[in-house]
Amino acid sequence: MKSVANLRGAADVALVGGKAAWLSRLLRVGINVPDGFVITTEAKFPLNVAIKEEILDKFDTLNAKKVAVRSSAANEDGADQSFAGQFDTYLNVIRDDLTEKINAVHDSTTNARAVSYSGQMESPIAIVVQKMVKADIAGVAFSMNPITYNRNEIVIEATRGLGEKLVSGLTTPDLFIIDKNSREILEHETGDSKVDLTKKNLSELSDAALTIEKLSGVPMDIEWAIASGKLYILQARPITTLDKPMVPRFNRDNYMLAFQAQGVNVFTTDIHAEIYAPLKALFMIDNGLFKQYFTKEAYELALQRGLKFYSDRAKFMKYQREMKKLIDELENFYKTELEDANSLSIDQAKQFIRLVEKLCGDYTKMNFEFTDRAFEYQDENSVIKQNLAYVAKLKDTVVRSAVNKTLFEPEGYAARFFEILSQQFDVLTAILENLTRKEIEQLFDGWRPDESAIKRRQQAFVENYDDTENPIEGAAAREIINIFRDEIIKSDVIKGRPASSGQARGRVKVIKVDYSDMAQLNSEIDRMGGGDILVAETTAPELVMACRKAAAIVTDLGGMMSHAAIISREFKIPCVVGTANASKILCDGDLVEVDAACGVVKVIKKKELK
Repeated sequence: MKSVANLRGAADVALVGGKAAWLSRLLRVGINVPDGFVITTEAKFPLNVAIKEEILDKFDTLNAKKVAVRSSAANEDGADQSFAGQFDTYLNVIRDDLTEKINAVHDSTTNARAVSYSGQMESPIAIVVQKMVKADIAGVAFSMNPITYNRNEIVIEATRGLGEKLVSGLTTPDLFIIDKNSREILEHETGDSKVDLTKKNLSELSDAALTIEKLSGVPMDIEWAIASGKLYILQARPITTLDKPMVPRFNRDNYMLAFQAQGVNVFTTDIHAEIYAPLKALFMIDNGLFKQYFTKEAYELALQRGLKFYSDRAKFMKYQREMKKLIDELENFYKTELEDANSLSIDQAKQFIRLVEKLCGDYTKMNFEFTDRAFEYQDENSVIKQNLAYVAKLKDTVVRSAVNKTLFEPEGYAARFFEILSQQFDVLTAILENLTRKEIEQLFDGWRPDESAIKRRQQAFVENYDDTENPIEGAAAREIINIFRDEIIKSDVIKGRPASSGQARGRVKVIKVDYSDMAQLNSEIDRMGGGDILVAETTAPELVMACRKAAAIVTDLGGMMSHAAIISREFKIPCVVGTANASKILCDGDLVEVDAACGVVKVIKKKELK
C-alpha cells in the first residue's frame, strides 16, 4: 500500500488505524462521511519531500479550503481502548500548514499523556485528513445509554458550532434521550447554547446510530455534525465503558414519591423493581428507609390502565378468582415444600420466587396508581363502584394478610425460605434477605456473597427500571439518593388530598411503619391515645388498631384507595392523604386541626419542648 491512501479504501486496521478503518467502512455502506485520505503507518517520519508532495496532491483533489487532521492509531477506537483525547488534533488546517500539522500529530504519540495511557513508548499511527465541515450544530450520539446501560435508548448530546468544545468539556450540551423503538423523546435537558434540533434531525441521527451499531455489532459512540441541514458522521468507535460502573442520570422533577417504609429488605425491593419496571419505577434503600418513585408520565399511564381494568366486570372477577387461587397455591407450597424441609433445589427456590412475584404483582393492581382514577369515576359507573367496594375488603383482609404472611411476618413463608437456605449454604439469614433474586439462584452454583458488602446495602442501594439485574450500591447509590432528597419546609398549614370528609382537632401521634421491628411498631400504637390525630408516612393494616383510636388520619403518601383512605371511610373519620411531609413537619403532642373537606391540616399549637 502507498504511504498515502484514499479514505474510502482504507480497510486494513494495521495500516490505517482504527479511526480510519471505521470511517472507511461507513463510507462503503453509504453513510455520509466527509471525504479525505490517510497517511498510513508505513509512511516514514519526518515526512520526506516525495510524501509531502503526494499529501498536497491529495489535498487538492478534495476541493477543500480547510481540513481536519486527526490521529488513527492501530489500536485506537477499539473495543478495549478508545485513546480519546490522547493524541493531538488540529482543525481548520489550510494547505500551507498541512504537512507541519501532520508531523505534529505524529509526534504526539510519544507525549507523556499517550504513553501513560497505552503503556507503550510508541503506538503505530496513521493520520486521517478530512474535509472540514462548517458545522451549524455538532455533538455525539450513543447507540445505547452509556450512563444507565439501557440498550433501548439512544443518547444525543448537541451544541452549536464545532463539537470539539463538547468533547473537550468546554460547554454543557443539550441532552436528548430517545426511545429506540418508538423514537419518542423521553428526556430533553437544555445546555449552554439551547440547540434547535428538529424532529427530522433527531430521526436522522437515531437512524444513523442504529445503522452503525448494526454494522459493528456493538453499541457505538458517534461524533456528528450538521452543516446546511445535512448530517455528517465524523467518527465512530465502540463504547469502551460498558463494564465500568457509572452513575445514572436522573431528573428529580420527572419523578413522584409513591411509597416509603422502614425495614424493607433487598429481596422485597428487587421483586418490586421487576414488577414496576413498566411504570419506570426507581427503588432505593436509604439507611434502612425504603423509597419507591414513579415517573410522572408512567404514573398517568397506570391511572388510565387502572380505570380500564376496574371498568371491566368480567376481567375483575377473573382477577379476584386467580388471586384467591394464588394465595391457596402459596399456602400449599409452604406446607408441602418449606415447612418441614431441610434443603431446597434450585427449581424449588425459583418456584417460590415466582409465586412471590405473582402475588406482589397482582397486589399492585389494588394500589393507588391503579385505583385513583377509577375512584374518581365510581359515581358515574356502577361496575367501577362495585369492583372498588369489593377490592377495598379484599385488599385489607385476604390479600394484604397474604402479603404479610409471605414477606414480613417473623414466622412467614419468606422467613422459612431464608432459614432453610441459611442452613443449606451456611449464610446468615440477614444476608440472604438482602440478596437479589439472581444472587439467590447463584447460591446453587457455588457463589458466596461478600457479607460485609451485603450488609452495607441497607445504607445505600438503588434499582432502576433500566436495568434491574445490576443494582447500584455504595457511593454511586448515595449520589443518586442525594438527588432525590426533599427539602422539608416547615409550615403551620399542610396541604394534601381529601380522602374521607370531616373535621377533627387533637394531639398528633406520629407512627412509622417499620417492617423490621414489628414489636416497636406495636409499642408505638399502644402509646397512642384515643382521639389523637394519627400521622404516618403511609398506613397499612398493621396500623389498624391505631386507626381505631384516631380522631383523624394524615399521611405523607397514598391515594383514594390507600389503606388510610379505605379505613377512614369505614370508621367515618376525616382523612387527608398525599401531604408529602406531614410526618416530618409535625411532632408528637402538636395540637392540630384537620379539615379533610379541603385537604388541609393546620397547626394550632406546637408542643412546648422541655
